[in-house]
Amino acid sequence: AIALVGLVATSASVYLCNRRLPKARSPSKAELRVLGLAAAVFITFFVLVSIINGPKLLQRTHPDVVQAKSLARAQCQIALSESDVLLAEELIRNNTVGVQLAKKFNKQARQSLDRTLRRLNNIIFFNIGVFISVLPALVLMVIAVAPSVHPRLAILKPLEPPQEMWPVVLPAINAVTVAAVVAYFGFYFWLEEAQVTSCLLLSGHWYTYVLTTFCCLIVFVHLLCQREEASAPYHV
Repeated sequence: AIALVGLVATSASVYLCNRRLPKARSPSKAELRVLGLAAAVFITFFVLVSIINGPKLLQRTHPDVVQAKSLARAQCQIALSESDVLLAEELIRNNTVGVQLAKKFNKQARQSLDRTLRRLNNIIFFNIGVFISVLPALVLMVIAVAPSVHPRLAILKPLEPPQEMWPVVLPAINAVTVAAVVAYFGFYFWLEEAQVTSCLLLSGHWYTYVLTTFCCLIVFVHLLCQREEASAPYHV
């Protein structure tokens, strides 16, 4: 519920800011080709990573978690064969073993500033999701629009970025906002259902990581293309 409220609030804010800021510039055909190529390379790479089970190569899962998840999947399939969808949902989404191991580790591990910051970063990055790719631009957008919303917010006027940046930056913000909406509804209205009906072992963290990385790549390529077009010689 909190994620949905945050998504709606951010999307509405982006829409209202689009009405107050200079109009976003449409991407050129050359940029669209480059963006399409970047997207194709990205998708191909992660398909190959999934085929070779890339996450397993990066980090070893605790044997107890592996055993519990394998058992849950087998029990979920049995429950579905008996048309007991509610039991299948309860079984496949049971994360008790992982939660208990995490609590045990946190109690036994030596507390340090590094461990605290890593835990905090995980919470922040996971909850912000794909908007991480345009977070600085979102902050600047709020600063740019705030003085026109309320007179007392005029104190932010000296921090307002140049108007020339918005035709370039707004397309990236708009694209990421659309991606966030698609990612949210894709996860909660499709993947979560498929998790039960197909007994999938689903990771919200990996889902968020892949989509956030994809958005970061698209934003980077967009800004790079805009820089190249701006520096290209003008011919009459």
